[in-house]
Amino acid sequence: MRTALSSLLILAATTVASAQDLPFTDVSNFQEFVSAMRNNQNIRLTADIYLTSRESIEAFDDYIGGIFDDDPYVNATFDGNGHTIYDMTYKGTDKNIGLFRVAEGCTFRNVKFEAPDINNDNGVVGTLCGTADRCHFENVKVTNANIDGKTGTGGICGTAYNTTFSHCTYHGDIFGHGDHVGGIVGYGEDCTFDDCSLNGNISAGTRTGGIVGELVRGSLQGCSSYSFYIKANVPASYDSYAGGIVGWGSKVSIKECVNHAPVEGKGNNVGGIIGDLEEGDITGCTNFGRVTNTGALYDNCVGGIAGTLRGDISCCTNQGAVAGDNYVGGLVGDFLPVVTDQFLVWKSYRETYMLNCANLGTVYGTDNNVGGLVGKLDEESHIRECLSICSVRKHNEDCNNWGAGCTNGEVHDCYFRMDAGAHNFEAADVESGRLTWLLNDGQTHSDCVWRQNVDAPFRSVDPAPVICSTESARADHGIVHIVTNSDGSPTFTNVQPLFEADAAPAATRSSRMIYKNGRFIIEQGDTSYDFQSGK
Repeated sequence: MRTALSSLLILAATTVASAQDLPFTDVSNFQEFVSAMRNNQNIRLTADIYLTSRESIEAFDDYIGGIFDDDPYVNATFDGNGHTIYDMTYKGTDKNIGLFRVAEGCTFRNVKFEAPDINNDNGVVGTLCGTADRCHFENVKVTNANIDGKTGTGGICGTAYNTTFSHCTYHGDIFGHGDHVGGIVGYGEDCTFDDCSLNGNISAGTRTGGIVGELVRGSLQGCSSYSFYIKANVPASYDSYAGGIVGWGSKVSIKECVNHAPVEGKGNNVGGIIGDLEEGDITGCTNFGRVTNTGALYDNCVGGIAGTLRGDISCCTNQGAVAGDNYVGGLVGDFLPVVTDQFLVWKSYRETYMLNCANLGTVYGTDNNVGGLVGKLDEESHIRECLSICSVRKHNEDCNNWGAGCTNGEVHDCYFRMDAGAHNFEAADVESGRLTWLLNDGQTHSDCVWRQNVDAPFRSVDPAPVICSTESARADHGIVHIVTNSDGSPTFTNVQPLFEADAAPAATRSSRMIYKNGRFIIEQGDTSYDFQSGK
């Protein structure tokens, strides 16, 4: 039998939980918004709100000044209905700053903010919400914004837990005088981000990312960053954890994300997509931005995709220049296995793999462990079917570390072309489709990731292999087949031959890149090629 108190608590919880089922309160000015919010009502904007009139400014100042003693917005919906809130301005020292201080179990959708200016000398700051728990943000857009805050600062929301963000964008600058700063969210746990974007600059402390500064458990898909810079301004002896999409993550999945922003850190762990991923996977991501470390005192861990990675990576491409000191790689600075169990000094690991990835960007390092694909490769980490077409320089000199600068792991079926002269293919191999065919190990099934339009009808020619991780991409780029001419020479084509099984000579069917006695060697059939001796 329930007690009277428990019955009251259940009744109260039921009443609050049903708030989203109640009718909307239509709001056309800020005074009406304040009243509806403080009564925890479902809110729907019926007009744009301008926080420039005297009445609106006074109402906003009273709202911001008094809301911190109120209860959070709970289990309700705020629907902007496509309208815009203009010139939201705040300067102060309170915690949890945003149009909503704290929200629990709420939905925010279809709202725009134009020219918000927030300067808060404290933590947890976001344009729409300070802290969100079990919420959903959809189609929230912030433009021409300026946010200046401390730890836990995000363009949309400061900190978020068990929350989803879909089609959210932030356009403006963020200056964080602390840690955990991101274009959408500063700090998140158990959060998902779908098709979110940053178009602005971020300068903050450690754990700084274009979309989220730090994410513990969660996922990102189809997110992008465009800006002049993303910087982690920390002392050289600190970890930067700076990334074009995520600063630092644990148990995170990142798929089909793109970074165009230069990423810079004075400390360690800087990456075009993520600074440091402790456990997770990265699939189908591309970096175009320059990735640099400007003076860490020990292992830099700088990579075109990830500075440090404990997880799997596949179908990713880097086209940005990568520069640092030690542990510098075109794709990953330090590639490690996943720690699955630990007791005192004893640890167990899960092997990790890099598959079907490419680096096209220049790699430069001033110390050791500098490589075209990976700076340092652990013995339980493996690289397979990857491509490196780049210049790798160490101490201002060309070097032949087109795979990994320091390796204890395995490198198989990978292809490299270096300015230094050591290579296993010529420019003609790239244009003809031969390289694409080799990267697929002679396979021509529909799931082949490496594609290239060589002579496909009604399609523009691809000058080089293309990584196709999605069905739509594979539909735009053809599979490369091989046919044998009457004189025995091969021709590579997108037209499937009548007898595919007889098309390729057996001696050229398979190849693999191996590492023996400090040298990379490619084996094809009965022959082998030593890259450092050229034989």
